[in-house]
Amino acid sequence: MTTPASPVLRHEDFQIPDRVDEKLITDYILRTILPTEANRIGYAVLPKIIYQTSVRFSDTAKSLVPPLLERLVIEGYIVQAPFPNCWRRAESGPAAKA
Repeated sequence: MTTPASPVLRHEDFQIPDRVDEKLITDYILRTILPTEANRIGYAVLPKIIYQTSVRFSDTAKSLVPPLLERLVIEGYIVQAPFPNCWRRAESGPAAKA
């Protein structure tokens, strides 16, 4: 009597969902990307934010980054400084309380 073989899972069997959670991306930008880049050079550049977000989540997250950054500016969490397309956490406002 033979026992049935356990199924072998292949990489192709796993699918990455097309939907990404904006809240997770926002949290990753605020708590990981911006502080890391601020420690290195004082600010994070847009291409680096987009790249790190796409590596962490997926390529579908790339298109969400610019609107999320705009929303974070409006909400007072980040500022675009010292150059265009360069971002850092706000020194006052909601980010200072986090």
